[in-house]
Amino acid sequence: MSSGTGEAFGLLPWWEVEAIANAIISVAMFTIAALIFVPLARTNQLRTNRLAVAAAAVFFFAAVGRAFAAASPLVALTLGGGEVAVTGLATWWRAGWNLLTAMVAIYYIVLRIRQGKRLVGAPLFDDLVHVKHVEELEALKAQTAARAEAEAERDSSAKMLRSIIDNNQSAIYVKDLDGRYLMVNAEFEKIFGVAEEGVLGLRDEVLDPELAPVWRAADFKARDGGYQLEEVVDSPDGRLYFSSAKFPLHDAEGVVYATCGVSLDVTEQKKAVFAIAQARDEALLAAAAKSTFLATMSHEIRTPMNAVIGMTDLLLDTDMDEEQQEFLNTVRSSGDALLAVINDVLDFSKIESGALDLESKPFDLCDVVENCLDQVVVPATAKGVELVYHVEKDFPQRVTGDVVRVRQILINLLSNAVKFTDHGEVLVEVSAATTTDSRIQVTMAVTDTGIGIAEEALDRLFESFSQVDAGTTRLYGGTGLGLVISRRLAEAMHGGVNVISTVGSGSTFTATVVLDPCPDAPSEPVEAATLAGRSALLVDDNPTNLRILDYQLTSMGITCTTALSAAAALSLVSDGLRCDVAVLDMHMPQMDGADLAAALALIPDWTAPLVLLTSLGERPANAESLAAFITKPVKRAVLRDVLASVLTGRASSQRLVPAGAEASVPDESQPLRVLLVEDNVINQRVTQLILAKIGQPIDIVGDGQKAVDAVQTRAYDVILMDLQMPVMDGLEATRRIRATALEHQPHIVAMTADAQIEDRQACTVAGMDGYLAKPVRARELREYLIEVGSTIADANRRDTDTSATVGQLVSPAPSTVTEPPAPLVDDPPADPVASAIDMDDFDELMTQFDDPDGEIRNELIGSYLADGDFHVGRLVTAASEGDAITAAAIAHAMRTTSALLGAAALADLLHQTETSARDTSDDLRPLALLVDTEYARVSESLLQLASPS
Repeated sequence: MSSGTGEAFGLLPWWEVEAIANAIISVAMFTIAALIFVPLARTNQLRTNRLAVAAAAVFFFAAVGRAFAAASPLVALTLGGGEVAVTGLATWWRAGWNLLTAMVAIYYIVLRIRQGKRLVGAPLFDDLVHVKHVEELEALKAQTAARAEAEAERDSSAKMLRSIIDNNQSAIYVKDLDGRYLMVNAEFEKIFGVAEEGVLGLRDEVLDPELAPVWRAADFKARDGGYQLEEVVDSPDGRLYFSSAKFPLHDAEGVVYATCGVSLDVTEQKKAVFAIAQARDEALLAAAAKSTFLATMSHEIRTPMNAVIGMTDLLLDTDMDEEQQEFLNTVRSSGDALLAVINDVLDFSKIESGALDLESKPFDLCDVVENCLDQVVVPATAKGVELVYHVEKDFPQRVTGDVVRVRQILINLLSNAVKFTDHGEVLVEVSAATTTDSRIQVTMAVTDTGIGIAEEALDRLFESFSQVDAGTTRLYGGTGLGLVISRRLAEAMHGGVNVISTVGSGSTFTATVVLDPCPDAPSEPVEAATLAGRSALLVDDNPTNLRILDYQLTSMGITCTTALSAAAALSLVSDGLRCDVAVLDMHMPQMDGADLAAALALIPDWTAPLVLLTSLGERPANAESLAAFITKPVKRAVLRDVLASVLTGRASSQRLVPAGAEASVPDESQPLRVLLVEDNVINQRVTQLILAKIGQPIDIVGDGQKAVDAVQTRAYDVILMDLQMPVMDGLEATRRIRATALEHQPHIVAMTADAQIEDRQACTVAGMDGYLAKPVRARELREYLIEVGSTIADANRRDTDTSATVGQLVSPAPSTVTEPPAPLVDDPPADPVASAIDMDDFDELMTQFDDPDGEIRNELIGSYLADGDFHVGRLVTAASEGDAITAAAIAHAMRTTSALLGAAALADLLHQTETSARDTSDDLRPLALLVDTEYARVSESLLQLASPS
C-alpha cells in the first residue's frame, strides 16, 4: 500500500476501516440508548426520570452521527468520486463533528462559569442535556434522601412501637369490623397461650366460645367511642379479671375500620379486694359476737351482783351488833370493788374491740362536775381532803355530747386524786374554747396535793393493767385500767389526757374533750336578780377555796370581802364592816366557823344571816345562830339558791343538809303508784324489800304483755321495766304503752343487767325516761323515786285510792306466789352429800336476810319451785318440738335464779342448753332430759330444806 493510498493494516483502505469502526460505535450507542429508554417507557417513568431520558437522547444522536460517519465513504464511492471524494467527505464530516463538539464544549464552559462551578467533575453531555433541570435534579435528590431517611425512621419507629406493645403488661389487640384479629401483643399470647400467627384473621370463638359473644358485644359498642369495662377470661389457672379500655380506629377519611382493646390483668387486685371484704365481714361478725358476748357477760355478772349488793343494802338497814355491821360493811365494800373492776374490764374490752359508741345529748356540764365531786366526797372527807372546783365565767352551761363518758373520765381522775392524796386539797378547774369548726373544746384539770409521780414512771400510767409500781398496787389497789380507759374515751371524743407531776408535791391530770354547742341556752335564774348588788363576808383559811368562793359570788353580782381566819374577820367587823350575808368555813385554826358565828351573833348591830360550809355529815352543836348549812364542795347552783333563800327569807328548793345524808322517804299516806315488770323471782323480791324500807308498795308482773294490760286498768306513776323477759320484752312493752292513749303516761325506767350503751340508746328510742343498770342499789332506786315524786304534780299523780298490795290489782307473774308452801324448818337436808344444792351458796344467800323465822326462805323456795315446775315442763316440750328460741329463753330465765339458790349443776346444764339453742342446730332433747332429771334432784333437796324434821 502506498503512503497516500495504502490500505489500513495492509488489508483495507483507511476509510473502510474508519467506516467499520464508526458503524460498530453507532450500533453500540443505539443499544445503550435503547437499554435506557425502553424500560422507562414501559414503566411510565419518562416524565419522572428526566435525567435518564436525556442520557438516552445523547447516546441516540451520537449513534446517528457515527452512522453518518460510517456511511460517508460508501456514499462518495457510490457517487463515483473515488478515493479523493471519499477523503474529502470524511474530512468534511470530521470538521463538522469537531465543530459540533467545540460548540458543545464552549456552551458547557459558559454554563459552568455562569453557575459558578468548576470546569471539571461532570461529563459534558450531562450539563448539556440537563442544564435546565439542575434545580429539579437537586430537589429530586434531596427528596430521595429524605424519603430514605423517613423510611428508615418509620421502620425504627415501627420496631420501637412494636417493642413497647410486646413488652406492655396489658394485653393489646386490634380487630377488624368483622371481629377478626389484625394484631395481638406478647401479653395476649401469654394469657391465651397462643402465638400471634395462630389468631390473625380468626375470631374470638377460637379462644373461648362461651365468652366470645360478650367480647363481640363490647367491640361493637366501642365503635361509637372509647369506654372502659371489666372483662373476665377463663384460663387453665382459673378465672382472670381484666380492666379493659376499648376504642375505635379511623382511616385517613375518618371512617372506623377496626377496634383496639387494652386489657390489664387485675386478678390479684380483685382477690385482694375480695380478701379485704371478707376480712371486713369477718371482723364485723367478730365485733358483733364480741359485743354480744360483752352484753351477755355483763348481764350474767350483774344479775347476781344485784342480789348481793341489794341484799347487803337491806341488811345494813337492820339492827345488828358491831361485829355483824363490820362483816356486812366488808361484803358491801367488796361488792363495790368487784363491780368497779367488772365495769373497768367491760369498758376496756369494748374499747379494744371497737364496740364503743358515743351518745350525743344536751347536758349541763357544771352539774356533771358537781355530781362527780359528790361521788368522791365521802372518801375525801374521811381523809380531811378539801374538794374545790372552779368553772370559768363564760363557760357554756349546756353542751351536747356523751354525758356518761364525760362523767366517767372525770370520776376516774377525781378518784385517783383522792386516793393518792392524804392531806391538802383536790382542785377541779373547767374551761372551754371554741374550735375552728365551731365546736367546743372542754378542758378539765384535776390538781391534787398528793404523793406525786416520778418523771420516769409517767409513761407507764397509760399502759393497760399498769400502775407506777407494785407497791402502789398493794397499798392503794386498783386494776390499772382507769387512766387507760379515760385516755381512750377522751381520744374517742377528739381529745386526750395528759399529766404533770412532781414527787411529793402532787399531780395535775388534764383531760380535753370536744363537744358540740347546745342550741337551747338556759335562761337566767330568778335568784340572779335577787343577789345582784348585795354584799358578803367570806371567811376560809384555804386560799384556793376562798378565791373560788369569791369568784362564784362575784359572778352573781355580789360584792365580797374576804378573810383568811376568824380573827381577821372579827377585826374587819370591829372596824365597822357590815354586809348582807356571811359565808363561813367550819374548819379553821384557833376558832372554827361555828364559834365565829356565835361571836358575830353577839355583836349588837350584826343582822346578816350566817351560812356555814361543813364537811359531809357534819353538824355543829351550837348551830342556833346559823341560817343554813352547805356541804362542801360548794356547788354553784346550791350556793346561789341558799343565798337567795336566806336573803329573802323564803324556803330553799335545795337541800341544806350534807350530801351524804339519807334521802327522805315519800309520804306514806300518798305513795307513788309503782309497777315492777320483772320475770326473775329473786329480783322481784329484792326490789320489793328495798322499796318496802321506805314505805313504797309496788305491783309486780312477770312480762311485758302483762305490763301493757296493767296500765289499762290502773294509772301508774312509775314503771320499773326489765328488758329481757318472756312473752314480750321491756322495749316492746314500752313502745306499746307509749302508743296507748292514757290519761297519764307513767315514768318508765329500765332495770337491766345489760350495760352496753346500745341498750341505753334502745331504751331512749323506745320511750323510756331513765336507765338503772343492775345491780340496782337501794339508794339509787330510792333517790330516783323521790326525784320522780318531786316532779309529778299532785293532781296528776295521786288519787284517793291507796296503792294496791303486791298482786292485788294486777295478775301475778308465774313467779309470784300467793300462798306459801308447806311450813318450813331450819333443819338441813337428811343427806347433804347427795343434795343437789350447794349449802355454802344457799346459806350465804340466806344470811343476807333478817329472817329468824324462815319466812323469806319459805317465800323464795316456794316461788322458785312454782316457777321451776312450769318452766321445766315447757323446756322439755320446746326441745321435743325443736323450738330452740323458746328453749333458750326458758333456760336463760331459770339459770341465774338456780345459781343464786346454790343449784350449780342445774345452772350449768341450763347454760349449756341456752348456748346450744342459740348457737347450734343440735337436738336439744338430751339436754332437756338432763335438765329435767337435775331439776327433780334440786326440787327434792329444796323440799328437804323446807320439810319438817
